[in-house]
Amino acid sequence: MLLSVIIPVYNERSYIERCLDSIIRSLSDIESYEVIVSDGGSTDGTKEVLSKYESEYQFVKVMENKKKLQVYALNSMISVSDGEYIVRCDAHAIYPRAYFKTLISVLKENPGYGNVGLPVDTVSSSANLISTAIAIN
Repeated sequence: MLLSVIIPVYNERSYIERCLDSIIRSLSDIESYEVIVSDGGSTDGTKEVLSKYESEYQFVKVMENKKKLQVYALNSMISVSDGEYIVRCDAHAIYPRAYFKTLISVLKENPGYGNVGLPVDTVSSSANLISTAIAIN
């Protein structure tokens, strides 16, 4: 497997569909991949959305993060991933169409690099000043 996309989530009902849809669009240029989502006990309907994606797409795997800690989610997803490359994504972001292809290309051209990144659009959780400032930053 070439690519594992990992996404830790908790109560992301308002964002997870846009995020996953953008990831799925961006994966169209990749030869083999998986998307692993670890949910930390969401209570807002996130689990139901994830279940829909897991049943619709065979490459989407949903895990339960019983410890509810992001670091635990990341380590758990990495331990079950099969990808040569692992990309950590956030549920509040929308990923450009060639996002993963570009990341992999940079890493293949520069084998000494351990980590690369590209800009993504971060979605504000509300219209208040603090949330908007965080999304802009």
